Amino acid sequence: PLLGLGGYEAKIDGQVVDGLSNDLSGLTYSPKTATLFAVINRPPQLAELSTDGQLLRKIPLRGVKDPEGLTHIAGDHFMVSDEREQGLHWITIGPDTTAVTAEGGEHLRLDIGGMRNMGFEGLSWDAVRQRLYIAQEMFPARVLVIKGLSSGAGGLNLDISEWKPRGLASSFLLDLSSVSLQEATGNLILLSHMSRILVEYAPDGTVLSFLPLWR
Repeated sequence: PLLGLGGYEAKIDGQVVDGLSNDLSGLTYSPKTATLFAVINRPPQLAELSTDGQLLRKIPLRGVKDPEGLTHIAGDHFMVSDEREQGLHWITIGPDTTAVTAEGGEHLRLDIGGMRNMGFEGLSWDAVRQRLYIAQEMFPARVLVIKGLSSGAGGLNLDISEWKPRGLASSFLLDLSSVSLQEATGNLILLSHMSRILVEYAPDGTVLSFLPLWR
């Protein structure tokens, strides 16, 4: 089934989240808590929000210089990307967590090209197929797929590939700000800040639906 992005209508439109700065970045949903988790770039922090946009708590994030992407893995486990270092960090956020220290924990640094400030902008974990999708912002704007991460950061047997849209669909997006996987179908939803559009793709790269965000 398609998401049919063109049929969606904003119910919460431009709501200010009291207590947060304008450096809010990656966003992910945790089925365990039925809440949203976000990463804040400066200073590095994590935030938990209700699904109607109310701030529940803020958590200092240490050991990640330039956090941008965040994705829920399972239970209390998440992964956060460091754009400047092209790194991935496994972190844990429990109900009583007051601070998260990524330094010294499980992490992986990937040197796979791209400018340091145009790197890993968005993450999405595919729990069904056990693989990670990474949205690289620009130069080049692309989606990377990494398999072999499920065992943690030690002794990995990584398979890194690039997912590509088909034909003219690749010209829709000037940059990539976020990626989200729909596990039931394997469809990808990509967000472009510069193009101001949200696009749904089939696994083979075919465009299925889109939602302009020009207004």
